[in-house]
This record gives sequence, structure tokens and C-alpha cells, in this order.
Amino acid sequence: MATKRVTIDRFGRLVVPLAVRRRHAWAPGTELELFDDDKGIRLVPAESTPSGQGLINKGGRLIADVVWDGRPLNRTEIRDLGWQVESEREERVWRG
Repeated sequence: MATKRVTIDRFGRLVVPLAVRRRHAWAPGTELELFDDDKGIRLVPAESTPSGQGLINKGGRLIADVVWDGRPLNRTEIRDLGWQVESEREERVWRG
């Protein structure tokens, strides 16, 4: 485990270094849970939220932009992703 020094700004924010974000596959919008104890804090991806951005348009095709955490998707996640694909496809058809 590498040590990284970060600074909290005047608004209470800190930046997670790029190398750390890449190693953990944390994309913008990834929700994290913050655990606070006597030793300090620990950040882990939130269990109940998707870690990617959903669907992105890449070369005219809708691609699932997900960060895989090694576990299989459950039925609800698969269903929700299917609904999102269908919704975005319909929106693209109506826009022309």
C-alpha cells in the first residue's frame, strides 16, 4: 500500500490522486462510503450503487460504462441496465 499525501481545501474537499483512482477503477460519479474510526478514515465503493457512469455513446454505439468489482450483476442491476439501454435508444430515435 502506497502512502499519498492530500490536502483538504477550505470547502472540506480532498482530491483522490489519479493513480489511486485508476488502481481502484473509481470513475467520476463513483459513490464511496467513508468509514471513520480511531485510526482514521477508509473509503470503499458504496455497495448499493453502480460504480460506473451507466451508458456512454462511443462511435454511435451505446456502451455500458461500468466498473466491474468482480461480482456477478444481480437481476435488478441487469434489468435496470436493460431499461436504461432501451430508454436511451428511444431518445436517440426521436432526436433523429
